[in-house]
Amino acid sequence: MSDLKVRMYTLKTCSTCRKAVKWLKERGVEVEQLPVRESPPDRESLASWMTSDNLKPYLNTSSKDYRSRGLSGRQLTLDEALDEIEACPNLIKRPLTVWGDEADFGFKEARFEERLAALMG
Repeated sequence: MSDLKVRMYTLKTCSTCRKAVKWLKERGVEVEQLPVRESPPDRESLASWMTSDNLKPYLNTSSKDYRSRGLSGRQLTLDEALDEIEACPNLIKRPLTVWGDEADFGFKEARFEERLAALMG
């Protein structure tokens, strides 16, 4: 399994990001960490990963930035959400883990287990 590699957008101060990195490394997965604020994913990639009509699972709704930008209680369109993320990458739910052409926002062990099982064939 040592040939598996994922790209993960993280924040140094994010304990969930650290937990996800540790979890993957314990399973032999190489993790390329990118700082989400300084090196956010491009709009096109985000749009391809944000496939649900409900955009809240993709956004860091508990952040001060989310509240200060007046997003609480708003139903954003995909374009509006992408505009907000471009202006403030901290709005991306972290960690954002990229598995080839697909991505997961946040860290759920069960989902990561499914991803690893699928990658291992």
